[in-house]
Amino acid sequence: MQPLNAIDAISPAFTRVHQLLFAPFRMGRSWKLTASSYLAFCGSFFVPWPLFLFFAPRLGLTAHGILLLSLFGFITALSVLVQYFGARMELVEFEMLVTRQRIIAPMWRRYSQRVWPWIAVKVLTSTIMCALAAAIFYQPARHMFEALASMPQGNPADPQQLAVVWGSIFRMYAGMTVILLAIKLPSTFLADFAMPFYVLEDISIFAAIRRGLAVFAADPLQAMLYLILKPILFIVGYVLQYTALIASMLLVEVVFGIVVFIVYFAVGRHAGPVGQILLIAGAVVLGLCLAVIFTYAMIGSLGYLTLLFTAQAVYFMAGRYPRLDAMLIAADLPDPGTPFTPPPVFPSPEEREDDDGGPPFPMDPAVA
Repeated sequence: MQPLNAIDAISPAFTRVHQLLFAPFRMGRSWKLTASSYLAFCGSFFVPWPLFLFFAPRLGLTAHGILLLSLFGFITALSVLVQYFGARMELVEFEMLVTRQRIIAPMWRRYSQRVWPWIAVKVLTSTIMCALAAAIFYQPARHMFEALASMPQGNPADPQQLAVVWGSIFRMYAGMTVILLAIKLPSTFLADFAMPFYVLEDISIFAAIRRGLAVFAADPLQAMLYLILKPILFIVGYVLQYTALIASMLLVEVVFGIVVFIVYFAVGRHAGPVGQILLIAGAVVLGLCLAVIFTYAMIGSLGYLTLLFTAQAVYFMAGRYPRLDAMLIAADLPDPGTPFTPPPVFPSPEEREDDDGGPPFPMDPAVA
């Protein structure tokens, strides 16, 4: 396969994902695969939440400070748990796309030991990047907290003071965006450039990172464009997916509300207290069912989107990593265990009554 750029890799990625999810389509299995991809995305990078305490003023050993520290500690422990399951599923998702295997459990067991170096590198990298970003944006964050604390309560605020407060809030959110991008950039490099070598070869995580850096150095322009374009494409895809999901949800809720309104005024007003209670209970149950359905659709659609961009990374690397390319081709070959169907046999001239012989077909079509 010829090396593809970030845009050209999307088309074969679409084909790969559709073959995996919809050939054949089974609702439960397809949703399970997309939900697994969504879990892999949740563990794609680690955020050390206690570092965000640097943004707050000095708390001291007060009840408020201890409560806030405990809250951040709990969130960090929960993030580590999600990181374990998500990072392990990242390795499974990559193998699933390359080999087109749809049974998660054997692949999950295969990475019971190799997931720990992968998690350690991701946590260490994210912590370093977040600590550097926290040091850079410490003063803007503290300025925002001080501006918010100095605002008078209950009186119209001075327009100049409001401008200062909103300016500090804008700088704070811009800093948070930069922090997340700073964490995501090395995480994308690890997942898209180093992970193929780590999964497909029996090498250490540091050897896989060196191999990924070699691929990056061999074509730095396309690799840098890929790292820049991928988050932009993902944001565009996420906005489109979220807009379509919200639009469909609002449409269904409007229809649901109209149906409930009609049923209530047609039947409910004359049903008595027991009938009205039953109608209300039925509406609540239907509303909960709709919530479950939309949660199901949200996870499935987001999982499809993350699976698509993982497949994009696979095809971007396939033209730069011959072993990955060979495995993609081998996975697309027909299963040798399936029965062979021979091509149709054309009748010989003796068997055809309407055949007049005709000139023989030349060995070289160019002389015909």
